Amino acid sequence: MTEIMIIPADPRYPLEKQPMITNEMKAECIGEFSWEEAADYYDVDGNLIEHMATRTVPWDLCKQIYKQMAMIAVRHKATQQRAATHPGASF
Repeated sequence: MTEIMIIPADPRYPLEKQPMITNEMKAECIGEFSWEEAADYYDVDGNLIEHMATRTVPWDLCKQIYKQMAMIAVRHKATQQRAATHPGASF
């Protein structure tokens, strides 16, 4: 069985039970999810300029992905716990 880490809930949203995102988590992740791709363009004289651009996943999207994955992890843990206490039941 895979062990699932407990995700701390954000105390600012007690009813929604949103996963907590700390400044430390943000600092660690900003710029971590990026890639390079060709982004050629033409100059004013019509000459093709070859260029490689670095694309970075914006922080707000990283945060949204983390929150969604954390919510899924919590649901899976609850399902596993119910299955362990009720063998043979369908959840």
